[in-house]
Amino acid sequence: MRQLILLFAIASIGWASYGQEAGLPIYPNGLIYSSGTMSRLKFIVDSLQLKFRHCDLSRDYYSVRQGKGHAVSLDSGNIRMALADIRRGIGYEEFIKKYPQAGVDSFILVTEQEYGNEAKEKLLRYTNQTATQSRLETIEIVKDRETDSSKWGISGKKGSWVFDYTHLLRHKDEKIKAFYLLQEPSSEKMRDVYARLVLYTDCMTDTATTVYYKDANSSGRWDIFSKRTGKPSADAQNAFWEYVDLNTKRYFPKPSRGKWKSEPLRYDSLRDVFIKDSLSSRPLFKQLLATAVEDALRFHRVTGDIFERYTEIYYSRSAALQMKRNRIVIGSCSMDPSPRNHAMKIAQLAAETADWSVFLKAHLDIMNDRFDRASDGTYAWGGRKTYLKELEDLDLDVTDLLLGISLRMADPSENHYFGNIGRLGRALAETKDRTQLEEKILAMIRDTTLDDYNRLIQHYLFLNYMYYLPAKESRLTDMEKLVAADKTMPAYISSHLKINHEFIDKGLTGSLW
Repeated sequence: MRQLILLFAIASIGWASYGQEAGLPIYPNGLIYSSGTMSRLKFIVDSLQLKFRHCDLSRDYYSVRQGKGHAVSLDSGNIRMALADIRRGIGYEEFIKKYPQAGVDSFILVTEQEYGNEAKEKLLRYTNQTATQSRLETIEIVKDRETDSSKWGISGKKGSWVFDYTHLLRHKDEKIKAFYLLQEPSSEKMRDVYARLVLYTDCMTDTATTVYYKDANSSGRWDIFSKRTGKPSADAQNAFWEYVDLNTKRYFPKPSRGKWKSEPLRYDSLRDVFIKDSLSSRPLFKQLLATAVEDALRFHRVTGDIFERYTEIYYSRSAALQMKRNRIVIGSCSMDPSPRNHAMKIAQLAAETADWSVFLKAHLDIMNDRFDRASDGTYAWGGRKTYLKELEDLDLDVTDLLLGISLRMADPSENHYFGNIGRLGRALAETKDRTQLEEKILAMIRDTTLDDYNRLIQHYLFLNYMYYLPAKESRLTDMEKLVAADKTMPAYISSHLKINHEFIDKGLTGSLW
């Protein structure tokens, strides 16, 4: 079955040959989009670049609220007494003296960000942003409420303490984690040079559009080859499939072991050739397909790869794109390529139908590996390419685009695209102009007018970028540049930054963010 999913492609219909990585097609131009598609996209990019020159550049952006603090964790001793002390506002020095067994991380960067949506209670999320991701501590409290109490636990904010208490009745272990805030987290206006980077990404990606519709359905690995929707109301699709079944069965008998999703590749290939050369020209085929497509679009029916492919070939690419945007594919495991294949097809169809906004965000999803999976081991990350070359060949200002989605702010536009720092670092390691890129990132780390949080993010971006450089000499040289830039950051941050020289020497296939 895995072979079927990896190799499901029909050369006779004119599809590109597939490469080794997760079935993404590579065209003769060396890209995952054809030369004709790239030409259409370049025309759109030229228009957007012109539009950006006339965009409103007066919008202000503000940094994520942030400040200094101490992190404390306690999972032994008299925890309930410690909780009472925190609630009454005990001083930090007094606390660590009274509870010497507590874990402590002094003088850290704490960020405060709103979290949640209208359907849930609004939360404030406090996070230690100085540590590596494996050590990040996060505390959530109900927004604008001093305390939140229940029989299961207590969390809240009291004076200089932000804390979370895990109650023994519900959990195996009782514990407290807390931040002692040395200052109230605050925000500051970002300089125009950084606001312009954010505006560039918003202008290029179009924040009014999302890849998937808000009411999109989710489907897994095994659903994408299913011929039925599983819904009794989907009579139009069922009628179409029954017609296809009836007219292909006489030429290519279906194996007794079951449905289309378990058919061998040879049967699918021969069947599709027959449909292309013969069945698709019949009036009833066209009529049933049109009815099924219109029904699926009107009622947001769940479709699948096969039906969407027939829609693309024999009805319209625009309709196929709408169906794919109505279906979010969830990977079953680390090696399941179906989420990336689905996003690639969305990007391809969007490009071919001149839907730039959907195209770019779908391509960025591939670059950032932004997909849901039931499990995802690090051993699989190395094989997932970023496809930066496709964006560079479109004459986008790729450096500004990716730096723009690496920045974090308190007041982003709705649907603003945020990049994954590890994946962005890997993508930037493939850029044509590394010298210019390195100068920009290192300048941001050194810039005392940029907020501490974004300076720290640029440190991790450069760190990931270094790890993916193929030449050892380049990695070692860049390490010296990063160490020098890190020394310009506030001492309470730079003192926590530890660069693993062994990883840099060998190179890394994973992400540290």
